[in-house]
Amino acid sequence: MAIGQLEQAIIKTLAFAGTQKLAWSAFEIHKWLVTPDKTYTFLEVDQLLHLSPFLASYLNFKHGLYALKEFGEAVFQERGDRYIYSQAKLRKAERVSRWLRLLPGVEAVFICNSLAWLNANPSSDLDFFILTKPGKLWGARLIATTILKLLRARPGEGSASPICLSFWHDTSTFDLSYLAGANPDYYLAFWLTNLWPCGVSEFPDRLWSANHWVKKIFPNAWPLIPPPLWTTRFIQPLAFYFPDPLAYWVSQKLLPPYLRAHANQSTDVVISPSVIKLHLHDRRAKFAMEVETITNRLCPILPL
Repeated sequence: MAIGQLEQAIIKTLAFAGTQKLAWSAFEIHKWLVTPDKTYTFLEVDQLLHLSPFLASYLNFKHGLYALKEFGEAVFQERGDRYIYSQAKLRKAERVSRWLRLLPGVEAVFICNSLAWLNANPSSDLDFFILTKPGKLWGARLIATTILKLLRARPGEGSASPICLSFWHDTSTFDLSYLAGANPDYYLAFWLTNLWPCGVSEFPDRLWSANHWVKKIFPNAWPLIPPPLWTTRFIQPLAFYFPDPLAYWVSQKLLPPYLRAHANQSTDVVISPSVIKLHLHDRRAKFAMEVETITNRLCPILPL
């Protein structure tokens, strides 16, 4: 069966959605269309989803959502269930963000990972990405992790919605392309576009502007704009600081040996004065391989 470039792009898009346990509407498929050969309108995508016999043979459609048949029908129910779970977790994350924004040196706080795209399950962490002033990163993190340790609110300490602060970066650079863990890194691009800013500041725009490479993967995407409830002014952080060199030394001593062993061996675990990324079980390369494998299996090779 002959297929076109847009049909292949839709297959690739829904392959990526499936790796994230997502079913997408036609609007979302257009927004997250993966590496299309040219610009396509929403109408073109929507019409092809309705009229293509090739796509009909591989896609399930339910509740206004599409998913590849190989991911089963449970993904449709999960999409609804996870949306409901995410609402309660978002309310808690908003409360947590208030005190994170008070930490000395903190410039911006973002909700990230599955909660940011409203796909959290009951056991999902509350994941945050935090930007700090240069030279203030390790001090802010040490204060935050000490508070969470005292509250037993970190992952693995019994909390129903544990707070995970495993990704920090300072504002010396906003381009995160050097942290890519696959080529292309579909997940990092999707993650960046879905960062949920907590409070109004100029940093979400600066982060988006510096990562123009994302548009090469998702040319129709745009950054997440939170609802009015979240658009309060960014709170002025507390004035005191924990000396960063001392905080860095203390934190290095407290890091588990398995994290120290993997530090800076790849972009999974990165530790430096300007970035902390502690994702030991990083699956970005796995997601990229699954997307390519599914696309190549379902789609014949098209001429360039």
